[in-house]
Amino acid sequence: MIRLFLGIMTVVLLLEAVIFGAERLMNAVSERQRHVLAAAENQVVLAEQYERATYLAVGALATSDWDLLLAQRRTAAALSARFVAISDALARQRGHHAVGARAHILVANAVSSGMGVRDRYRDTGRVIGMMQASGGQAGTGMGDAVWQSDPRMDEVLRTVSQQWKRVLACHGQLLRADNHELHNNPVFDDFRVATAVLMDALQQILAIARAEYDDKMDLLNEIRTAMPAALLVMTLLIALLAFRGLLMPLGDAIDELGDKKRQLSEQREAEAALRCANDQLEKRVEECTRELREAQSQLVDAALTAGKAELATNILHNVGNVLNGANVLNHQIRDRLGEFHWNSLEKVVALINRHRDDLAGFFSRDPRGRRIPEYLEKFAAQKLREHTVLGNEVERLGEHLEHIRCIVSMQQEHAKSANTWEETSYAAILDTAIGINLPAIDRHGIEVRREFADIPRQRLKKHQILQVVINLIKNATYAMAEVEPARRTLTVRLVRGKGQMVRIEVADNGCGIAPERMDKLFQRGFSTREGGHGFGLHGSRLAATDLGGTLRAQSAGADRGATFVLELPLAG
Repeated sequence: MIRLFLGIMTVVLLLEAVIFGAERLMNAVSERQRHVLAAAENQVVLAEQYERATYLAVGALATSDWDLLLAQRRTAAALSARFVAISDALARQRGHHAVGARAHILVANAVSSGMGVRDRYRDTGRVIGMMQASGGQAGTGMGDAVWQSDPRMDEVLRTVSQQWKRVLACHGQLLRADNHELHNNPVFDDFRVATAVLMDALQQILAIARAEYDDKMDLLNEIRTAMPAALLVMTLLIALLAFRGLLMPLGDAIDELGDKKRQLSEQREAEAALRCANDQLEKRVEECTRELREAQSQLVDAALTAGKAELATNILHNVGNVLNGANVLNHQIRDRLGEFHWNSLEKVVALINRHRDDLAGFFSRDPRGRRIPEYLEKFAAQKLREHTVLGNEVERLGEHLEHIRCIVSMQQEHAKSANTWEETSYAAILDTAIGINLPAIDRHGIEVRREFADIPRQRLKKHQILQVVINLIKNATYAMAEVEPARRTLTVRLVRGKGQMVRIEVADNGCGIAPERMDKLFQRGFSTREGGHGFGLHGSRLAATDLGGTLRAQSAGADRGATFVLELPLAG
């Protein structure tokens, strides 16, 4: 029954839409026909006015009345512009343009000089605008076939175009010629003939337009007359369908509605009971969640207490990392000292001593003497470079020893529950961590990329952060042991995190981390490296937690590199 009702309502709406569309279509066709007829009538009037303006202009030229001549020329130009515009509009109704490019140039000149008479022909402009606006409103065969029913219109439009060009040419010749007589003037005779032929063609267009208008109006009137009858028939059919499809099963529908109402009432009661049970369940879940959070907090405190007991082992692990780097630097310094070539310098001194009595002659005439200044210059430059390198390595060795001292000091301070703070920057800490691991980085041929954001200096627990980053960089160098040396890349990144946090990332393109190992990575005693003790990452996470931050690992899988992310809070 509901489907039948919806079907009837759909038919009613479609019928109303069809009637509304048909009425709009008929109005559009009627309006378009009136516009075409009005345009044809205006063309006749414009041609007559143009002929009169030509006569007055020639007469003014003959009597040397220049004001009248100028006024009539402006009038003629404005009339020409209106005539060409209407001709184009009529031609577009047919599907082509009847006026050529030369006529358009004349129209542009006429419009620029005919502003004074435009107001007199405001109705003509309105007709043109209405024709252009209504050109796309009638989208059926009735609207598009304004001229299609009469094949004479093509020939008549061509005649109008040709004769109008001829009238314009004669007009110009009359104003330029020396003969201004109205009789015995061949140009005037040609102008009269062209005007007569033009007026005849325009009358034909007017007649065709009136005939078309009458035919279309008769057809539209017949349609309007038939529409009420069709509407009445459709109304009767719809009423019959409504009687058979709606009124007869109305009783069953009322009974069914009563059943639905009872079912709805029962469903509402069930929903109310369900909401009550849901509220009780939510309260119980909140109580369990609170209890779980309290238990979790206790477990975290217990884990932190146990972590402090493991701190000594972690400190020894960190000291071992730094001692390895210091030992490598010590060997490098010893090797560089052994590379100093003092024998060559001793030979030069001995050579100079042998020629001490005649040094000037030795340096000027002896080839060996002439090379001594150049040799001494190169020797001095080389020793200066070696001195600079040794100074840098000694300074790095001092940083290693200072870091070892701070690690031991931190262990002592930790036992007193004290914290050491230092004015520094995160970028400086990262540079120091890279420098401490630099011997291993250079030995493995690793390219280091620094991406540091501009974060201001602040009071930080420098050495506690430093030992975490040193351990992460050391692990990254071990992870790239199986990668080709030319492809080993270590990226140390410093960016602002969310909120008041700083994010430090240590990324490598090494062996990566398998998904099944990710959960065990920070457990005490677990290591993915052969010979590893499993203290480094475990202690680093404890240190990050003690600093108020977090440490986590990211990897796309085995042999796809890994990134360790250390997030720490910005100082207040």
